[in-house]
Amino acid sequence: MELTRLVWSGSYHGAGGGYGAEERDGYYGYADAIPLLFTTLDRLQTSGPREAVWWRCGHGQWETLANPDDHDAWYARDEQRRRQRDEESDRQHHEWAAERERWA
Repeated sequence: MELTRLVWSGSYHGAGGGYGAEERDGYYGYADAIPLLFTTLDRLQTSGPREAVWWRCGHGQWETLANPDDHDAWYARDEQRRRQRDEESDRQHHEWAAERERWA
């Protein structure tokens, strides 16, 4: 795997978690990379090709064909963080409105 690293490894892009995010996040761009995946016939026959039967070079676990480190995966994580921030903001807004109502 080490001898083929230049072929399958992507380049990291730090993208952050959006405005006000506490955690930093990013993704690997694979535009110029060739994915190198392995599996066994037994795994394919038992689970099928859409399950976590693929061993992707550079990762340390069995995965599905969807790459958990690419832009799409980062975007999904970022959208989840945005929804959580929006829900927290809405909750806080309702609490403040109830408090203002109570004091009015």
